[in-house]
Amino acid sequence: MIKFNRLAVAVFLIAIMTPGAIQAADASVELNVNDSDFEARLDVLAKPFETPLSVGGGFLYSDDDDFWLTNLNVSIKDEVFTPGLNLGLGFKGVFGESDILDEDLTTSALAFQFLFEYDFRETNANLPVSITANLGWAPDIISFSDTEEYFEFYTAVYLHINYWASIFIGYRNIDIEYEKRSRDFEGEYDAFYFGARLTF
Repeated sequence: MIKFNRLAVAVFLIAIMTPGAIQAADASVELNVNDSDFEARLDVLAKPFETPLSVGGGFLYSDDDDFWLTNLNVSIKDEVFTPGLNLGLGFKGVFGESDILDEDLTTSALAFQFLFEYDFRETNANLPVSITANLGWAPDIISFSDTEEYFEFYTAVYLHINYWASIFIGYRNIDIEYEKRSRDFEGEYDAFYFGARLTF
């Protein structure tokens, strides 16, 4: 059974909830849940030198699957080709623990991020809906500790109540390959979830 690492959560919260984040021009807090999972995120759009730079982090805990993950990420995403379409790239550091076949396994990786968003509010349709999809991948060379490869895919549909508040439904798939004591393990975690986001 994985022990809930409160120190890791505390370090994560202290690292991202700094005065700089609170004073940023555009920040969002996001929570999502299902029957057995809880996830929280904080993202800050910093815009240094007019660059759409986003810095953030998150924490995911699954009771049924017996794992937790925390992450810090940095990315640049901007509108391209047509109004409403946003594409981006970034990096994501991931750390956590999994319990597979009574073996405690450490997740540690630096993943590439590929970001997609289509915001119908910016189109002629002017609907209060946006669709997002994020893909993260870390091959063996940038996976550490027990981790051999890390892959994640998130997608969600947001209904914007107003500029500052949204509700959403989404799906995530996380696939992690491990090696420990010359044994191979694989953790695959997928789930649908519901949540809310506040922007300030």
